[in-house]
Amino acid sequence: MTAPMEVDSPAVVVTDLSFSYGGPEVLKKVSLSVNPGSRCLLVGRNGAGKSTLLDLLAGARMGPTGAIKVHGKVSGVTGLQDPFRVSGLTAHLRGAGEGFKDQSVTVLAKSVLKVPDVDPERKKRLISALEIDPKWNMSRSSASQRLRVRLALALLKPRDVILLDEVTAELDLLTRESLLAFLKEESESGIPVIICTHNFEGLDGWPTHAVLIHEGTVAASVTSDELVKNFESKTGPAAAGLVSQAISAWMGKLGNPGDFQLPRLPGAENWPKFDQAFEADCLEWSVDGVDVIRSNTFQMPKGCRCVLVGSAGAGKSSLLALLAGRRMASGGSVKALGLRAFHDYAKLTPLIALLSDEWKQQVHALGAGGHMPFDELLGMGIKDLTDKGMDESAVRARAKALTEALEVGMNWTPATASDGQLRRMQLVRSLLEPKALLILDEATTDLDLLARQSLLKILLEESQLGASVVISTNAFDGLDGWATHAAFLTRNGQLGFCGAVESLPTPEDSRNGFLHSVANAWLRADFKDSSTERPIEIKPTFVVIEAADPDLPAGWEKRTAGVQGAYGDHAWGDRTTNDVAPPRVDGSGGAGAGGGFGGGYAGAANMQPPGGFGAPGGQGNGGMPFGFGAGRHQQ
Repeated sequence: MTAPMEVDSPAVVVTDLSFSYGGPEVLKKVSLSVNPGSRCLLVGRNGAGKSTLLDLLAGARMGPTGAIKVHGKVSGVTGLQDPFRVSGLTAHLRGAGEGFKDQSVTVLAKSVLKVPDVDPERKKRLISALEIDPKWNMSRSSASQRLRVRLALALLKPRDVILLDEVTAELDLLTRESLLAFLKEESESGIPVIICTHNFEGLDGWPTHAVLIHEGTVAASVTSDELVKNFESKTGPAAAGLVSQAISAWMGKLGNPGDFQLPRLPGAENWPKFDQAFEADCLEWSVDGVDVIRSNTFQMPKGCRCVLVGSAGAGKSSLLALLAGRRMASGGSVKALGLRAFHDYAKLTPLIALLSDEWKQQVHALGAGGHMPFDELLGMGIKDLTDKGMDESAVRARAKALTEALEVGMNWTPATASDGQLRRMQLVRSLLEPKALLILDEATTDLDLLARQSLLKILLEESQLGASVVISTNAFDGLDGWATHAAFLTRNGQLGFCGAVESLPTPEDSRNGFLHSVANAWLRADFKDSSTERPIEIKPTFVVIEAADPDLPAGWEKRTAGVQGAYGDHAWGDRTTNDVAPPRVDGSGGAGAGGGFGGGYAGAANMQPPGGFGAPGGQGNGGMPFGFGAGRHQQ
């Protein structure tokens, strides 16, 4: 592995750093030194304090005087500086952020290019490495595409230190590889790079150091050579994937999923009879005349555990929304659980859980509800199920098993939890009531390795009891032996593969795992075949339907694809035109605003941002803007 450059002094020095947000200490006497040219992996459990440490290093938060020093040049003097008091020393980006959603890439780039000393060649390198199209509009782009633009803006000007917090999980394998190559070039010029990540695949030859943060302290700090040698001394030589295996073993010492079994709640006996979890015929989906999905016939059997693969912007989230009935196809047909995915929304809502990345937007809008401890939020869900007639002791037993399996603190609050902790809270609430179809759209992105293993075990149990699971992900750790099926969505919106994993040929290079290697080969071939732009067929913005369709609200056909929520979530209230697309004003909600906290309901007085702590639906009783689960339609 590449050794860090020989230097006289470190680029980053942390000395006895302790920090709190007004309560218990998040960091406890942390000491750390990073040399110029180092490429350091910062790893640990959700909530260990990694993001807080990076915020302090970036000067985004004020640390104790003298505890943090970062190399930089101020007023002609080069040396160690306090990053809080001297701005511009670091390039710092958190993957959890959104921002800039209503602007085009071109506008954003021009705003940054006004800053002096921007190297046009550097800009070209970044745009090429991150596959950025200047024609993208941030409001219409995928989460990964928005992240790539934010990465380019953060890295456009060279900095003394690069700090990246969970930015690789949302990137597809090829983009992640390109980003790591760019960062390696930066480090070879003397710039230290520190990355916080839960994704350890494809890292062989990249890091020079690894630091394990556990419960606010530095539990270990080693060179990557030392890490790998220690691993091989216990397991024997490995051909490849050494860094991933070594760090996974390192993390494994902090705990393991253990043995648990989820108590089964009643309800499955009332599920509709079906053979296919979902099936589609000549499925088409377009937005503002631009084709996103144009697929052939495909299906997945009941009880499947399917992994959906595709490059950023290929349309994976749109496809999952179509399967869940959250969007209506522009053409063709799609069924879920034997029912029409969009038209039979009233029957499907209680049977499907769609966990998407939109929860990040939701959390910022929680307001006072964000300070409610998780035991109260969980209690609301328990009450909803007991109100349906379920046995309270059985519901509480399942809640306890889920909480322990995902290690969720009952005193956690959305306002103070880390992204990974928030995700685990969402999962417990969403899995409390068994669902016939579980759709996870990048829902493992924020989970640490151990939490991800626990989730996969939970989903395995659910599928063995008859549920079907579909996961869209860029992280393949733990999926070998778990997934029964796979699907690959190409850049032109077609399914390049949809079938059983056992039918896939063994890849020539499977050093990083079978599915990882298969996905890598798919993406490379797709990139090669997609050198030209996707053909665009201009279609009417309005959907052509039978006006007398009794299953849909009057006036729904006047919804435009350009509105957030596309052709509308399916949780409508009164069957009136206004309920389908109400005017958007401050504090208003409704199905026309894209739903809220799982689909939303029409006519809500609360602000209903897009998102979903549970299945598409609306908020429950009580007026709380936190409608976990299927919810009820407001009449």
